[in-house]
Amino acid sequence: MFIEFLKVNVPRIEKKIDLHLWTEGTGIPPDAMEPISDIYSKIVSLAKEFNQGRMPKDDEVADWSGQEWELYLENIPKSVEASHVSICPIQDLLFHTASLLSFLH
Repeated sequence: MFIEFLKVNVPRIEKKIDLHLWTEGTGIPPDAMEPISDIYSKIVSLAKEFNQGRMPKDDEVADWSGQEWELYLENIPKSVEASHVSICPIQDLLFHTASLLSFLH
């Protein structure tokens, strides 16, 4: 019923997207557009900086919600070389690890 509603109200939608994937699939479809958001862009940028050896500063993450932490974690590498992390000040690493652990509990 919903798919028929879409076909009637959104001309040629079945030509533009895979309706079955979008309505019956799990997760976000691979052809979804990236969101346009200053917060989203900032978090993804911070994750890219992590890939270059920079940890976010306290004031950059102090007000993050769980969803913002999730976005950050999804965009950093799944495994990291010890030398990559060692260029970050140890106090920053300990602070962010403690923050993350408190978020996860």
